[in-house]
Amino acid sequence: MTPMLPHDEKAERQVLACCMQYDNPMDEVAALLEPDDFYVYSKRHPEIYTAMKRLYDKGEMINAVAIEHEMGLHDDEVFNYLISLSECVSLQDDAAQAARIVVNESKRRQIMQACQRGMNDAHENRDADAILERLDAGLTQIGAPAHEQDFQTLAQVSYDYLERFSTLSKHRGEISGVPSGFHLLDFMLGGFQPQNMVVLAGRPATGKTSLALSMVYNAAFHHNTRVAVFSMEMSKMELFGRLVSMRALLDGRRLRTPWQLTTEEQERAQYAIIELEHHHIVIDDTQALSTTELRSKARRLKAKYGLDLIVIDYMQLMRAFTDDGKRIRERHLEVAEISMAIKALAKELDVPILALAQLNREVESRAGKVPQLSDLKESSQIEQDSDVVMFLYRDELHNPATERKGQTDLIIAKHRNGPVGEVTLGFKPEYTLFTNLVVEGEVEGELAS
Repeated sequence: MTPMLPHDEKAERQVLACCMQYDNPMDEVAALLEPDDFYVYSKRHPEIYTAMKRLYDKGEMINAVAIEHEMGLHDDEVFNYLISLSECVSLQDDAAQAARIVVNESKRRQIMQACQRGMNDAHENRDADAILERLDAGLTQIGAPAHEQDFQTLAQVSYDYLERFSTLSKHRGEISGVPSGFHLLDFMLGGFQPQNMVVLAGRPATGKTSLALSMVYNAAFHHNTRVAVFSMEMSKMELFGRLVSMRALLDGRRLRTPWQLTTEEQERAQYAIIELEHHHIVIDDTQALSTTELRSKARRLKAKYGLDLIVIDYMQLMRAFTDDGKRIRERHLEVAEISMAIKALAKELDVPILALAQLNREVESRAGKVPQLSDLKESSQIEQDSDVVMFLYRDELHNPATERKGQTDLIIAKHRNGPVGEVTLGFKPEYTLFTNLVVEGEVEGELAS
């Protein structure tokens, strides 16, 4: 005999009774419950609630006759049960409380079912990471907001668009996405937009990590943004040291020999450390992070703390595996899978992802040495998946006699929803700090704000 799963028949009856006796409860109940949340199939609770929702959506009265007709039945037993529900003694305010009980019991059932699927999966498959990923995805989905839809009509989309349009109109001059802190870049991109994959690419030692960290600093310190940094190249301590250098405006090399700092410099460093403790930046420095691990960790961060921006440094250091747990051996296919996984994660979590990437050596052999989209290393899939592709170019690395020392060109080579072009930034190597340029040839003395 199949054991009964968690449910509360009394609460289910209460919800159905209230929705039949009063006009308003369905407004709140419909936002909380789906037919699958009901369990008592012997009395057709899921079917009854489905009929109620259809009537509600059509703006029609919810009563025993209408429900029976909507169910397509002519069954005296069902009709008599509906009459008994309509005659139950209930208060209008009981509906929401009873609905929450039904939702809670439904979640308990889903958790048990997900865990059972996990046990079966573990018996049948050997790849523990893949099993954990599927289990984590299943459990995460249980807590996801209701009413996620695979598709929407234009009429449904228009409401969200008009709401966003109205909000932007009321906040004239403000950007709509996560700000980078670099004024011209934010003007061109509108900030980093939710669900966007933004690629920042360059050759080694051009300042990719420094620029990404400058953006993280600006977003967290000046806009209270919650940021997750997945660093496969630098350790937590190294990244934190760079943030201290940026905040305190102290030479990073001197911070590694603190006994050489003056009393005033030590105070600035300590104050910067204390300030950093109070901002929403989390760092994961797992080496050779897999796409499975990235998804799992990002989902948990989103659920536990909230998340506005993800930074990956850098994507070609990640790994990807097939469904049976074997690493993808062809490098271009592995990078393509990593790229697609990053874009999918951005859409799933509704956050922008800033993914750093390496460029091919071929750019060094070209006369101008200015990066192009074809220089993206190991896979053209990166260009296809990304919404924005930006390249770093520092003339002083190639032309020691240049008059543009301390300046970096940030080239927006692809922008799916806006203009392309160049943004010139200042660079202070002693702080590994990028800044806005105030006027041509003059660099701001402080970090972008």
